[in-house]
Amino acid sequence: MNEIKDQLYRLILNKEAQKYAFAVKQGNEVKYPHQKDYLSEADLTKAIKGEASLGVMLIQDKSGLCKAGCIDIDVPRDAKDLTEGLTLAQTLKETAKISNLRTYIEFSGNRGYHLWIFSEKAVTASLMQNVLKAIASQANFDCKEYFPNKVPTESKCIKLPCSLHLKSNQRCGFISSNFNPNEPQIDFNSQAELMADFVQNELEDLTAIANSSVDNLTSGNKESQFESNKKQSEINQKLNSFGNNHPSCIN
Repeated sequence: MNEIKDQLYRLILNKEAQKYAFAVKQGNEVKYPHQKDYLSEADLTKAIKGEASLGVMLIQDKSGLCKAGCIDIDVPRDAKDLTEGLTLAQTLKETAKISNLRTYIEFSGNRGYHLWIFSEKAVTASLMQNVLKAIASQANFDCKEYFPNKVPTESKCIKLPCSLHLKSNQRCGFISSNFNPNEPQIDFNSQAELMADFVQNELEDLTAIANSSVDNLTSGNKESQFESNKKQSEINQKLNSFGNNHPSCIN
């Protein structure tokens, strides 16, 4: 269990100011009522044990930065079934790889997939959104939902990998090469080992693909979007140059 927690903190979660929600089932709907406090290690342990379904905001409160982004692939919204959905996720994964980005597919535990991307350093939420949009655009995928979903304040949580899906009562988690969409199950015991091999992408590569999306904009917006991405990259570099010794105003 500690190995899973370590990897979730490395890839997605923040030790401090992590906004979250425990899912509740209302009729046939699963909702995530946001909590007023911040995620504790005890809350995370509860979710990993399968005692609760945990959703998180990817943007750290106060700093506005995030370490991860996610494209949501839903059945039947984006694909007719889990087999077609997996093919779509793999296409997005290969598209990102062309731009030297590593992404990872998670089974949602019910009727879809999440394509995750991780950054070696925390980046602005706007930059992460632009990366996700660029990957989807280059794969000719009309992405209806991605996370973080709004900037600067998110309105929705994303279910944390290794948590429980309340509708199916199945675990969500990253898939291995032998995943069968016709009998969708994840190997919970292998999750820590899988995540340990996950690569956190370099800021330079993330910024490059975000800027490449400029080519898909109208000429009137190209310069402003390019400058926006450039400024975000500069902000990221300045913030990360402080390491763990952020000035008190940033803290």
